[in-house]
Amino acid sequence: MNQFNYLDNPLTPTNGMQAVPHTIEPSGFSGANLSPKSSTLPPGINNMENLITLILLQNGGVFNANAAGMLLQVLGVPVTPANVNAILNTVLTGTGGNNTAAAVIPFFNHFANAGPETLIQPPSNNHFANIIRDNVPLYARVVDIAMLGAHNAFTSGIEPTSAIDPNDSMYGSDLLALAPGFVSRFARTQYGNAMRLLNNGVRYLDVRVTNVNGEWYTENTMLSTRLSYYISDVIRFLQQNRGELVIFDLQHINFGNASLDQLWSYISGIRVNGQNLFEFVHVNPNRSPLSTLTLGEATRGGTSSGVIILANQPVSESRPIHYDRSLNMRSRWLQQDNIPGLINAIEGEQSLIGDGRYSNILRVNQASLAFGTSGNGLLNSINSWSYMFMAERTNSVLLAQDLNRWLSVTPILMVGFAESAYSNFNSQVIHVINSFNRNLK
Repeated sequence: MNQFNYLDNPLTPTNGMQAVPHTIEPSGFSGANLSPKSSTLPPGINNMENLITLILLQNGGVFNANAAGMLLQVLGVPVTPANVNAILNTVLTGTGGNNTAAAVIPFFNHFANAGPETLIQPPSNNHFANIIRDNVPLYARVVDIAMLGAHNAFTSGIEPTSAIDPNDSMYGSDLLALAPGFVSRFARTQYGNAMRLLNNGVRYLDVRVTNVNGEWYTENTMLSTRLSYYISDVIRFLQQNRGELVIFDLQHINFGNASLDQLWSYISGIRVNGQNLFEFVHVNPNRSPLSTLTLGEATRGGTSSGVIILANQPVSESRPIHYDRSLNMRSRWLQQDNIPGLINAIEGEQSLIGDGRYSNILRVNQASLAFGTSGNGLLNSINSWSYMFMAERTNSVLLAQDLNRWLSVTPILMVGFAESAYSNFNSQVIHVINSFNRNLK
């Protein structure tokens, strides 16, 4: 097959298509006033249907190998025989073997616009609200407590209409213009809100926030919803479940024009029944090293619930709210886009730190696949359909591993779609975690 060269054979509007300059308009949340970025797509191409229609027009009305090469070129994926065959197989499988416009255009429209919940099995609805209180001795060190973690925890509000975070490097991407549903399916890594996650046994929250026009949002490339929505849930959970402990890890903060002190002021103003999140911080990070902190100290002897906040910022003497995560956590992103590679990378991490060198800090097993945004990685992501679909399959494989051994080295198991009921994941992994914690010395 001859490789299609997009530079030598540029796509051009035909059959009356208008060459209208395209801009990516912000949407999906209120109160924003963002400047749209210009697209580098061919003139007149502002969504997936336009693009596929144009490709079909230039290939005799059918989606053939040359059409697949054109699409790969636009997406920035290497145009190799293997990649062309992969795209063709994906399309023909989805259309029942029909490569004409009547079947291909609806297929790509669905691919481009279907929301994050498409295809996944309905999540668990378990009640694991008291797993710390009922299974962890008060003398246990916090750094030794096994927990289920939620990767990019606060993304349940992401939909195809959500805006790209203007502080994110992907802002202005052509991929959003072509396939907002596809982007949202990989930006949304969790199904439920904070209350659902916590009730399903999640105790470690990987939190990503961004400041847009003075308002704080949660994000994962796309904006989810206001941070206050999720924090209110966390406060309610802590109020209702005495003796529980939540790790609130501000892993990424896109400050924009804001500061850490402004973020703390914002969080302190979020109150439920008169309480804010900081009222569940019962220790001073400057005086209570995480290496010796016990569950009893973090929860006032079990008479209250507790929260431990981490951020990649120095701890303030005047406002000692959080632990510096750069000094108190080992959390390595393994950058694997396939399950065998992920398992091998996890085993490598287990071997690397299994000698106990990090035993006095929090240790997170990032058991989540990476999303490929370019080249062959993007093609793998396309074939995976969505992050939650990919995560529920990954999580089922995790159940077959030696989780007790993993937890002894990295007590926090962080996953996508933590509520997944596929292979009964949520119930089974919480059972393993509870058993592990009951045996803490």
